Amino acid sequence: MRKSGIRLLLTVLLGPPAFAETLDLYTFQAPPYQVVQTEAGHSMGATGTTVSTLECISRAIGWRNNIRVVPQNRAIHALELGIVDGIFAIGESSRLEAYASATAPIALEKWYFFTRRPIADFHSARLSAIAGSNEARWLRRHDYPVLIEATSTEQLLALLDRKRVDAIVVDWHVMASYLKSRGAYPATPDAQFQSTFIRFAPLSLYVSQRFTARYPEFLGQFNHHLDGCVSTDFELLPPEQRELETLARSLLRDLRSTVDVTANILARDRHETLASILNLDSQWQALAPYAPSQLANQLLTRPVSRQLAKWQAGTNGLVSETFLMDDLGAITALSQLTSDYWQGDEAKFRALTDQPTDRLVVSPIYFDDSSKRFQVTVSQAVISPATGKFIGAIALGLDVERALQMPGTEPAQPSPPAR
Repeated sequence: MRKSGIRLLLTVLLGPPAFAETLDLYTFQAPPYQVVQTEAGHSMGATGTTVSTLECISRAIGWRNNIRVVPQNRAIHALELGIVDGIFAIGESSRLEAYASATAPIALEKWYFFTRRPIADFHSARLSAIAGSNEARWLRRHDYPVLIEATSTEQLLALLDRKRVDAIVVDWHVMASYLKSRGAYPATPDAQFQSTFIRFAPLSLYVSQRFTARYPEFLGQFNHHLDGCVSTDFELLPPEQRELETLARSLLRDLRSTVDVTANILARDRHETLASILNLDSQWQALAPYAPSQLANQLLTRPVSRQLAKWQAGTNGLVSETFLMDDLGAITALSQLTSDYWQGDEAKFRALTDQPTDRLVVSPIYFDDSSKRFQVTVSQAVISPATGKFIGAIALGLDVERALQMPGTEPAQPSPPAR
């Protein structure tokens, strides 16, 4: 739960230092992540979601980017030879890890099966993906039958419509960008196809080991400012949002039937001032996540905290953390140690306090570095049944990939459009 937003805003407003270092980077054409700008047939650089993210971070840490667009294989070879400092946006690569280091994810691909009819088992279906793509390699590693490898998204769709394959595997944003470029309406993949979630694929900036040896602080600074700069790639899609909310409501009902959430929030030790809460929060953050403060130890040993931990363990990894908060945002019970004690400045809490109802607040997707999994946080207000007033909140951390891969949580399957 990083709180670097103010520093980032000041850096963006004031601009980078006068003598910023320059980072020489290669990337490749991959709309909407990287889009080549052309003028009179000549490349004029790149735009796109990953480029915007990099520019934002660079302003924050005082670097300038010199970005060139080349074929992907050429970019990888140039990094191997030390011609450039880094390349982006690349999926996990054991080849690159031999001579380069990856940042935390700067973009998030969302891989889906797109079909014209329901398919019960994709392991027995005829599949197609772009030749040499991350999707194609992943499918083969996981024993999916890739019948044909296509050269473009347009060719993938032709194979599907001619019924030469049963399903194609494409990133959601790539498909949406293609549909928009072809004038499809509505240009949303779930309106044009039946879609089934596969996985998230993180894309990173890889920088050479020679570069990190010269600038050992770069990766830490880059990752620190990433939260304030990531693009809409990390937002949940509407069908993902609906499915996660349905699942979260079911989980919260089950938790409330196991733990008396209302009684336990009301039984908390009340702090008289926000200042005292912030003082305790500073002590908490100084030790977390490596050790609990005295207060954290007290809360973790409460019977309700043990109940939360037991309930969470029964979800088999679907729920990654569970905690209760009072009406000021101070934690009153928790399943495991959190990075901070006071949640009152977090969106998951603030959005619940103005007009408290049973609605859910779902965070954007974020990458949990300790578990190496993608998470969302879902929170809900706790209302006193006696007074009808807001008395606190409950929050769940969910493994979002596992949630979307569960049976019954695939995106809605609309009928194919008239052709």
